[in-house]
Amino acid sequence: MPSSNHSAMISPAKAAQTPTILYLHHAKNPAKNRRVLDGMRRFARTVGWDVAPAGIDGMTKAAVRKLVIAQGATGCVLDAEGNRIDWGERPFGPKVPVVLIDPENANCRNATAALLCDNAAIADAAFRELTAGHPPSFAAITYWNPALRWARERVEAFRAICAESKRDCAIFQARGIEAPEVRMERLAEWAAALPNNVAIFAVNDFTAVETAIALHSRHRHIPKTATLVGVDGFPERHDIPPSPVAITSVDVNFESAGFLAAKMLWDVVATKSTKEHKDFVNSVSFVAKNATFGPLLVVRRASTGGRGRRERFVLEAAEAIRREACDGLTATELAARFPVSRKHFERRFREATGHSVLDEILHIRLEQVTAYLLRRDIAIDAIAGLCGFGSEIELRRLFRRRFGMSMSEWRARNAI
Repeated sequence: MPSSNHSAMISPAKAAQTPTILYLHHAKNPAKNRRVLDGMRRFARTVGWDVAPAGIDGMTKAAVRKLVIAQGATGCVLDAEGNRIDWGERPFGPKVPVVLIDPENANCRNATAALLCDNAAIADAAFRELTAGHPPSFAAITYWNPALRWARERVEAFRAICAESKRDCAIFQARGIEAPEVRMERLAEWAAALPNNVAIFAVNDFTAVETAIALHSRHRHIPKTATLVGVDGFPERHDIPPSPVAITSVDVNFESAGFLAAKMLWDVVATKSTKEHKDFVNSVSFVAKNATFGPLLVVRRASTGGRGRRERFVLEAAEAIRREACDGLTATELAARFPVSRKHFERRFREATGHSVLDEILHIRLEQVTAYLLRRDIAIDAIAGLCGFGSEIELRRLFRRRFGMSMSEWRARNAI
């Protein structure tokens, strides 16, 4: 996918024939950009539109406007990456609708609509993962820029969830613009003083890696003395330093974000009569319509493991669960395969992974459930049998308890 190379996009001649969405993005997170673009293209195909991606790092408002005109864009989707968008009213011309993906200034007047990340749902997903190991205490790490809305909302939501559950939650407060080495030293000292077996929520993967490095520098072992969850699901980002441990991360549904953003543009352009659309684009200011996208699932990695024991039978059991969970594998059947008592097996498995055998089996099954829910060609009442559950009622109850909504609601929110 092109980043800042605009010459790779479609020609003006083609743009004149086919309605085209111009997807404007930053270059720092190519994996996320690909997923947003995939979602946009999935919707565009259903209505006969095209999508043209373009990197905008370093571009001025005037340069972006020229790009919009050159491509004959029907509308634009601008991935704000949590940044404030202050290009003035109607930055892409008076007749070009614009959808912003997760801008800092959510109600800015220079856009047709804003698509916002549901940060409370992300904090809830992280909390559910962290509580699996029954930690005695919790903590949250703020982003280096505490003024950003998305970071502030995630920390506030996580603290509120802890309070509602009557759990203490220590907060590492950022001090705004400070030298990275100063922040790391403060974070290391703060992390070293945390209680043993603390469960830590970092507002994104970058902050999670910072936290892992800080803990490692003070000889705090992850996951022996602290478990850690980040957000975004993109540990390969070039601006994230190497982590001493693989970070468990709340995977955000960026494909759904792209799909919804494209649909919002189509709703504006294609569902209005000619007169209504003319009145709309010539109005004094566009009417903001906000929608949300949220977490897809939690990608479980080593940072939410247990106390680090790695007997061979535990590794074999974990592999068997991943391979056979959806075939109806039970904890009793799995334990019977190994020459140790059931109690010893369960204890060692929890120590090594931070989760019970049953929780690990259910986690793998629910991963597959969400994969099927993303596909609208699979009926919901068929999923229980495909994923190893004894009954549809059992799955529905578990799903609502784990995700806070029904499978139908989850599909409506996430499937594209």
